[in-house]
Amino acid sequence: MNHNRLLIAVMYILLFLGAQVNNDFCFDHIENANQSLVQYAPSNGYDVHATNGDRSFSTTHEHFNFISSSQIDSVSSDGSAALSSYTISGNEISCHVTDIDDLGQITFSFIKDGDVVDLQTLYFAQDSAGAFHSSSLSLDTARRAAGQSLSYSLSYEKEQLESNEYSVQPMSIGVSGSVSGTLRWTDEQGNTHPLIGAKVKITIEGSFWYTYVYTGQTGYYGTTYNDIWYIGSGRPSVHVYAENDHVKVHNGGTYEHTCQFEGSSGNWVFDYTFSPEDDKDGDLGKAMMIFQGAKSYADYAAYLNGGNHIDFCNIKFPDKDGNGYGNGTIYLKNKIKNKEKRDLTSTYAAWDILGHEYGHHVQKYYNLETGTSGVHQAYKNLIDYKVSEGHSIEEAKEIGHKMSWGEAWPTYWSTIAQSHFSDEWKTICTVGDATYTSETFEYALDEYPDSRGSKGDADEIAIQRILYKLASSAIDDYDKFALGEQTLWNIVIDYKPLTFSAFMSILYEVGYPKNDLAILLKKYKVITGNITIIDNYFDRLPTFSWPTNMGSSNLRFNRYDLYFINYYGNIVVEKKNIVTSSIMCEVTLTEDEWVAINSSTHNFFTVYYVAWQATGNLSGGYYSEQTVISKPFEYSSDKIQIKPSEWGFKGRYFFANELEYCPENRYSFLSKGELEVSTDRLRCGYIENSYVVLSPRRENSGLAYFELNFNKPVYSFLYSVCLWSSSENLDGIAVLKVKNHDGSWSTLDNLKSDIELIDKYSGIRRYARSSVAGYYGIRFEATATALGSKNKGRICIDDLTFSVNQEQSYNNYYIKNYRKTIN
Repeated sequence: MNHNRLLIAVMYILLFLGAQVNNDFCFDHIENANQSLVQYAPSNGYDVHATNGDRSFSTTHEHFNFISSSQIDSVSSDGSAALSSYTISGNEISCHVTDIDDLGQITFSFIKDGDVVDLQTLYFAQDSAGAFHSSSLSLDTARRAAGQSLSYSLSYEKEQLESNEYSVQPMSIGVSGSVSGTLRWTDEQGNTHPLIGAKVKITIEGSFWYTYVYTGQTGYYGTTYNDIWYIGSGRPSVHVYAENDHVKVHNGGTYEHTCQFEGSSGNWVFDYTFSPEDDKDGDLGKAMMIFQGAKSYADYAAYLNGGNHIDFCNIKFPDKDGNGYGNGTIYLKNKIKNKEKRDLTSTYAAWDILGHEYGHHVQKYYNLETGTSGVHQAYKNLIDYKVSEGHSIEEAKEIGHKMSWGEAWPTYWSTIAQSHFSDEWKTICTVGDATYTSETFEYALDEYPDSRGSKGDADEIAIQRILYKLASSAIDDYDKFALGEQTLWNIVIDYKPLTFSAFMSILYEVGYPKNDLAILLKKYKVITGNITIIDNYFDRLPTFSWPTNMGSSNLRFNRYDLYFINYYGNIVVEKKNIVTSSIMCEVTLTEDEWVAINSSTHNFFTVYYVAWQATGNLSGGYYSEQTVISKPFEYSSDKIQIKPSEWGFKGRYFFANELEYCPENRYSFLSKGELEVSTDRLRCGYIENSYVVLSPRRENSGLAYFELNFNKPVYSFLYSVCLWSSSENLDGIAVLKVKNHDGSWSTLDNLKSDIELIDKYSGIRRYARSSVAGYYGIRFEATATALGSKNKGRICIDDLTFSVNQEQSYNNYYIKNYRKTIN
């Protein structure tokens, strides 16, 4: 052999042997402790865990102790081991387990009010000396503690990922061939799916050569190699990892499954389907489903991020303290599903939980973390929850608002992201629907409050549902929005809100319709918006009221701005910084404010408020739904109001010669309250079921009047008049006369000069008159040229309102008129 070639071979052997012993424990991206675990997925409020579940013992029966966050009623079990007895003392549970054997397990169901609220499984393995090892994590963990060999290893490689073109090829003689195959995995229901995007390493024994490839959309991988120099067997191997460039599932080391072929040169094929069954792949099979879900979330986050992946994310599985997230790592328990509820899922198969925790990873990357941590519970107002933990109301409010938003957004994002996953993944149970599903409970996001209700802006489920409604394409009477995930993503990423109220302020600022947002918030009990009016009369100052509840039993909205807008959306009256501590907020308008509102265009106005909660940190700024209120059309019981329909007039104008033979068409009598009114009229009728109308301009006419005589003096009255149209040609007089105490008549108002007589299409106007001496009758009178065959010169008379009380307070009408007051 050539000496140079021999020297190279010796150096190669030394390098190869050196590489074999350098097997450091630590490697890129992996956190070795979860001390930074700060976030948890939504829960039903029950968290039971073993306090002595991971240990060794020598007998086939043993006591295991558990502690629960909330007290339970009873315990049942399932599995190869048996639960012989249990005791419950407060939140502590002790279970006596018998029939423990190798590769056995027992699942405890913890029950409250007849429902399974949490599950815990203990796994058992026996070592060669006969001792048992228990684990609350997984059967693989117990087997590892017992010294049993598994079908996979945990990889601690340090090298960076490399592609084929950078493969090490020190010499150009040796083995040649190809390695390929198709990798799949099965879900919890046993359905098979392609393993997509997983890292696969191809090595040759005795060689420095290796290359990385990634499985494609069908799970296929493959590479070729030519004249690779080697020492030893030259056998190629396939190493499959639960990782890629962006996510990694590990348990101290990355899950690795290895296949070594028996031979050197050749075309080698390795197909494999990973299964979560404990008798096949165990934790490795579960890790592959977790990896596939994590990759899907990472890819979708990259899509929303303009095609750029965010930071690398580790997933520690199984973990004793999960589910949670901290410092770039997701921690997941190995909890099996409640078998009594068919639609639930085990943790490894719960992509909703995985996506929630990946949502926290997104928050960390974009500096969206709220700085809150600890237990949070679904269907709870977290302000109240934190008060129950002993926090002051100010502390509880800040923590509760930040935590409810910080936990709601990841669940919303997890759920909405799945709707964009491939059809392949949507065939997996619970994936792609609008329901958050864990091992013990579930709830729909695309749903309005159920029997458990919504608890305001510190209720994470209410927030999740509002976000989902805003993004989803479906619209209805309460949800007018179909913004899409990208729009909401951009808003959150760009503006970085840390509470729900901050998020809503952004939507208001961006310009989304405040009333439509209010309708949605009202449905989820974030804000009420039920504004009611008290004393909606012309002669009373009205009071507007609404409830102040905000979901928390410890806090209410306590500061408001109130706005009144006209038909065109312009603000007519605003009342700012209204402070209240009551269960109802009540605001009474001033006379000038009520006049301004009733003087606005059209016969209705709109009112809404903006609500804040000012205890501790300011929150809210929520716009209520706009309430449309008709302007007053009657007076209070202090006044006698007579409408045109009450006189009993016929719908036509009578001439003088007709009245000679039919006095019932000329005279009438009406009694209302204390007032008795007798009338006399000419060319006066009740027209189109709307107004009493005078019409003097007609052949054989020229005069029209409507006269009222009272049985007692009237000390004030309001009248409403207008022209029928803008072309009435009223060329004579139009006056209002009053009858004095001596029976004489005098002109009180010239309707053509003292007031602004406009047509009814421009709006009827009210005018007020009062007298200390009193009025004993009134008479509307109009004259015009008597010609033509059409009824013209028409004056419309609407409601007439009288007061027979001489006290001045009864005669100071708050609404003197729509346009001006007659002095």
